[in-house]
Amino acid sequence: MHVNHRISGLKLSIVIVLVMFVAQVVPVHAGDDSPDPIACELGAGVLEVASAISDPSRDGAMDAITTLGTDSRYYLMVRGWLVQQIAADRSILSTGSGASRDDLKNRVAELERAIRLIDLE
Repeated sequence: MHVNHRISGLKLSIVIVLVMFVAQVVPVHAGDDSPDPIACELGAGVLEVASAISDPSRDGAMDAITTLGTDSRYYLMVRGWLVQQIAADRSILSTGSGASRDDLKNRVAELERAIRLIDLE
């Protein structure tokens, strides 16, 4: 139970950092109440990547990661997110406890594959 809270806290922290990053990168249109299409597109991409990182073996997960991760504007953000999730999962695995060890091992392997895919682009 304690491990799940640590994972949830890490994911929340990563999403907050990504939202702050998006707020800094995407221009704001003063006096315009309509949503910025670039911001909406990026926000949707960030949410897709967040979902893909949670379950990289699901259909379309690698596509979501590589779509945003191969865009040179967001490569570093996506790669850093993947590296941090792998580090968190390895830390949990090093404790030697937990029923979801196989799931974590599989996620680490899939996320490492995702890094290789975006690095090759």
